Amino acid sequence: RRSLYQHNWARSDADTTTLLSAGEHTGVAGDVTSEGVTHAVLFIGANDFFPSGGAYIGIYFGTWSQAQIDSYLAQHVANINTALNALAPTGVPVLIATIPDYGLAPATQAFFTNAASRQDVADVIDDLNLQIHAIAEARQLGVIDINGAAEAIFGPHGSLKTSFEIGNISIQLLQSDTTGGGNPTAGFVGDGIHPNTTLQGLLANVIMPRHGNRCDVSALDAEKAR
Repeated sequence: RRSLYQHNWARSDADTTTLLSAGEHTGVAGDVTSEGVTHAVLFIGANDFFPSGGAYIGIYFGTWSQAQIDSYLAQHVANINTALNALAPTGVPVLIATIPDYGLAPATQAFFTNAASRQDVADVIDDLNLQIHAIAEARQLGVIDINGAAEAIFGPHGSLKTSFEIGNISIQLLQSDTTGGGNPTAGFVGDGIHPNTTLQGLLANVIMPRHGNRCDVSALDAEKAR
């Protein structure tokens, strides 16, 4: 990864703060002007709510006040706007993705077993995603609604779906694959955090068919019906 992909400025473990300190936003802007890059995607923020991080733990256990949550979200929004401000002068069309919820992953559920508390974190992420939609509308950007797709597939934490049909194959959403790929119908790879190939394909379908500034999540329903 990150070799032979000249214009991919994404970095492992990045969050909205390290994106800026690593110069990912200015790197993309430079590629637009010097390398002829024609489109940009801003997909950042999941690691701001990584399960071992202070935000996830504080919200899950209820130790963060609403003021702390609001301040954290405001900083996240400010970081996103800083990144977009670097791209704006180039005129490059930008797609911005909503933030997915790590709480859906089996590895997270193994340690954070209280569904209601996981939903508390998911609700905060939903609030932030509403602000991302507002940013996109104000800037006339396209939105890749990754979180909306994930919620459509999995449902709420209090009643998570266990399977999803793709081409008459039942994908086991809450299972992890083996390190050798011995459980290909599992929803997640062996680390229990990252989506397996089939779910990655569904997320790709969210990126491709779009209408206006919102993604067409109905593509997921079409896949399910096949």
